[in-house]
Amino acid sequence: MKADAPVPAGIDYFDIDDGYIAKGWGGYVEDEVRSELKKTDYNNASYLYSVEAFSDFESLGKGKYACGYFIVCTTK
Repeated sequence: MKADAPVPAGIDYFDIDDGYIAKGWGGYVEDEVRSELKKTDYNNASYLYSVEAFSDFESLGKGKYACGYFIVCTTK
């Protein structure tokens, strides 16, 4: 989310520092993203946080529901 994005009532939030995110979208799962991350110049830092996200691609004209995995990473 962008800074100062509205938070719906009853939902909690926390601020995170700017950083790099490894992202697998469209059916990727955590292990696949971690495996691909090993091939890059970045380190897995998922001990800080990671996110599994689901989106309604149908509303974007890109098929049914899809999921993705986002892992924070640092440069090697």
